[in-house]
Amino acid sequence: MTVHQITTLPTHFPTYARYLAWILGAAKLARRLRKEKSFDVFHHATYASDWFVNPFALMGKGRHETWVWGPAGGASYAPTAVSRAVMGSTTRVETARRVATGVVRTMVHALTRRKVDVALALNADSASSFLASGFKNVIVKTNAVIDYEGLPPRSPSDGPVIVFAGRGVRWKGLSLVIASIAFLPDTWRIVIAGPETDSDYYRGLASAFSDRVDFLGVLDRNDTLELFARATALALPSLHDSAPWAAAEASGIGIPVVCLDLGGVASMAGELAMPVSTENPRTLPKRYAAALIAAANVDLDPDRSHTEGALEACIARSYGESVA
Repeated sequence: MTVHQITTLPTHFPTYARYLAWILGAAKLARRLRKEKSFDVFHHATYASDWFVNPFALMGKGRHETWVWGPAGGASYAPTAVSRAVMGSTTRVETARRVATGVVRTMVHALTRRKVDVALALNADSASSFLASGFKNVIVKTNAVIDYEGLPPRSPSDGPVIVFAGRGVRWKGLSLVIASIAFLPDTWRIVIAGPETDSDYYRGLASAFSDRVDFLGVLDRNDTLELFARATALALPSLHDSAPWAAAEASGIGIPVVCLDLGGVASMAGELAMPVSTENPRTLPKRYAAALIAAANVDLDPDRSHTEGALEACIARSYGESVA
């Protein structure tokens, strides 16, 4: 393996501006290297984004080259009524995301669909987007490789405990988790951890249930995994997470993951995923609580499908598929 460093913008620039500078540099480098020697496979596997400009859109394809893109995702969009039920007044942010990423995705896919031999999609939503854009060979595969031997054994708490672990951005669904408390038995507790979750906004939402909600703030990874091990279920009703590793780690311990039928949470949790339908947003908190209660009766073996061998096999298949 030969690694080439590509200079990008300084860290004070916005993330996507720095990523665009990297993309332009990567495409330039790939064109130069191609003049020096021939390559069998080009694989773009950065940032897991299926909508942003990538080097393939800026390059011409060689006659005998195989091009592989992914795993990539991002094409998960919640209906407006669902976004409003989960995010409240901040749905304008989701609307802006839908418009901006949708326009760029359409252009990028149009430039790459006839060049890419294999598109690796992080979840079913992303696979549908690739297929709808005209990509011919699409494989659903996450980018996760979990160290299952490093996960703690499950050791449930004395009473039912629901854990939310993630950022406090509105689309992660923490407000829905808090709203569901009203429909849970009085003996159930909610433990919340992650950046921006211990805020006045979320504490205000939980004020009526303050004796049943614990805000832990930011935890390190080991403490978070120990929290998973003691949980009845992981609550992760995200609107558009493409491949959250937390869901794979929780299911790898044996914890049911209660999510929505959107994005890639269910794909990551595998057999221990409990997706809740978003068909009727008005009853979502009540139905989400019912799924959390049902999770207490789930008795399945841990899902440990996100292995290094599984990812390697998928990549090997992708590299050889179009030249077989």
